[in-house]
Amino acid sequence: KISICITTYKRELELMNLIKKINLLETKNINPKNIDIIIVDNDKDRTIEKTIKEIKKKSKYKMHYFCEEKKGTPYARNKAVEEALKSKADFIAFIDDDEFATEYWIDNLLENAIKNRAEVVGGEVVYIVPKSSPEYIKNFEFYAEKKAKFYKDSQKVSSASTNNVLIDTKILRNGLRFDTRLFEAGGSDRLFFY
Repeated sequence: KISICITTYKRELELMNLIKKINLLETKNINPKNIDIIIVDNDKDRTIEKTIKEIKKKSKYKMHYFCEEKKGTPYARNKAVEEALKSKADFIAFIDDDEFATEYWIDNLLENAIKNRAEVVGGEVVYIVPKSSPEYIKNFEFYAEKKAKFYKDSQKVSSASTNNVLIDTKILRNGLRFDTRLFEAGGSDRLFFY
């Protein structure tokens, strides 16, 4: 079983676009009935709860909505981990609420995890800067660096991030979690995988 975990904070449009893409996933390595979506809203006002209830009815996959009221990404990620473990997931796939999943996204991650007996598998993230963005954004070093840094299949790396990753839950059952001391600074995912 795979739980696709998405943490979000006031990004309703982006989240809806991501869920549409997830519902278009093609799976040959896993039965779609063994995939669920866990959404953790990090907004104590639960601004997206109503929308989630509506799209839940149309989703190809079973969806679960939770709210983590403690503000900070590591709290939301840890809530997602706890809920996935409660649901008896074998793997957790994290994807950011502003990303897009390609049609074989989950299959490719799972295939690589099985083939390489890997506890963690990260996938490629291609940054798309809207054409309407100002030139200084288009030329921003952050995007140039990210575009250039692709790894070969099965290449071992020293770190990962939660924008596109599959985690074998065996490594989480001993209490490994995201460091909540980094709730304001960011980087809890990098530290988690280091």
